[in-house]
Amino acid sequence: MITSRDDKNAILTLFLDKLEKNNRLIEEYGHKPIEFLAKRGSYYPPVMEQMFLDIYFGRVTRAAIVGPRGGGKTFSLGDLTSCMFLFRGFDVLIGSGSQEQASKVYDRVMDILRDDSEAAEYVPNMTTKVAKGKNDNWIEFVPASQKRARGPHPGEGKRGGMIIVDEEAEMDEAILKALIGTGGTAKPLVILRASTAHKVDGTFADLLDTLKGYTLYKWDAFDVCGKCDRDCESCIPKFRDEYCQGKAKKNSVLGWLSVDFLFSMWEDMDEEWFEVELMGLRPSGAGLVIDPQYWPGILVDDTPYVPGAPNCVGIDWGFKGMAAADATQYVKDEVQGFDRMSWTRKGIEIITADLKDWRDRYGLNEVYADSSHPFENDYLRNAGFTVHEVTFVSFKDAGAGAIKGFTEKGMLKIPKRFEAKGEKKQDLVNQLKRWRKGKDGKIVKKDDHYCDALLCTMQKWWKKAKRVVGYMKITR
Repeated sequence: MITSRDDKNAILTLFLDKLEKNNRLIEEYGHKPIEFLAKRGSYYPPVMEQMFLDIYFGRVTRAAIVGPRGGGKTFSLGDLTSCMFLFRGFDVLIGSGSQEQASKVYDRVMDILRDDSEAAEYVPNMTTKVAKGKNDNWIEFVPASQKRARGPHPGEGKRGGMIIVDEEAEMDEAILKALIGTGGTAKPLVILRASTAHKVDGTFADLLDTLKGYTLYKWDAFDVCGKCDRDCESCIPKFRDEYCQGKAKKNSVLGWLSVDFLFSMWEDMDEEWFEVELMGLRPSGAGLVIDPQYWPGILVDDTPYVPGAPNCVGIDWGFKGMAAADATQYVKDEVQGFDRMSWTRKGIEIITADLKDWRDRYGLNEVYADSSHPFENDYLRNAGFTVHEVTFVSFKDAGAGAIKGFTEKGMLKIPKRFEAKGEKKQDLVNQLKRWRKGKDGKIVKKDDHYCDALLCTMQKWWKKAKRVVGYMKITR
């Protein structure tokens, strides 16, 4: 097919016209992205606007974002994606803990780019999963799978790239690493990790513990609610003083969560749910044996074996599943875990041989073991170990109380290497972080072999715990 000179000129004119429109859009709004979005129905309370502008203008390239349920977090990430794509020419990769959640961010992008006549001129190709700009930059959302997350590479050495991880608390660690690992060639690279903080462990909880290299942006439901017309004097004191703190009176009528809704949630739901889901707070640890707030003080770089220090081994038998052993020592008023091991469907001969290796290496001869396996305990005695049987029926609550007391006093130390990486992996720290009591007040029997082994050692440190921590502290 031969194209005439007039046709070529017409095509060139159309291209230049579209380019001019895009340039006009950038010229008008490139330095005022909030104004661009405001004309398209977006409203940003001060804390969200600050986050948006810091990231957009490159003042922050690593951000941890914590927002409440329905707090506009996903909506704002979609708006930020559109502006980084339109005005800064970035590639943007969107991933989430679920395909449904990732698509919500992209759906907001489509609302801006597809339905806006000015912005649509810049996007000649847009499907339900990928948007491609005139400068070959793109936006893509990926399902929550490791294979898919490894595909696109934002920036590709040609331009800036932004990686958005939405609802990270629901994402497997391997997928998170795959997503973040795709941006190595972007110049610059922006990484946004966002979620409600509703889990006590996992990658997002770890991020909030350290914030290493990341800037934290956090808001609650009262930051984004509409203006309140209630009488403050007649309001419930805790609702008013601890949560609202007068924010709702100062807010714009454009806030999207109603005060009536927040008040009904306060009345209908338990306090833990309200604080986590609507206030953006981390779980308080209700029901957990070890409150999450104490973990930064528990985990240390290392607790090496100290020759001559009092020590012992705790064993939880479990031949149908996992059997576990924890080696602890008492150093400077601290219970320190310095080694551990586990066995799955191994006979007593193998377990005893491994414990003899510990005895040779550490001088560990005193064993505190689950009393429900008398044969195995007698076998260890015959092998020369001093064995104390721990009756869980009578000691489990008290032993867990001792562990709790030591943690609250900063006197339980566990090396970081005792935490396995990955959602399904188990080690001492992983199990302790999930160790909880049920509604009946009893400790839930699930994935707790290392926990029970540590609990057994508490019979050794019980008197020290009562002396240093206080009897009432460790038994409450």
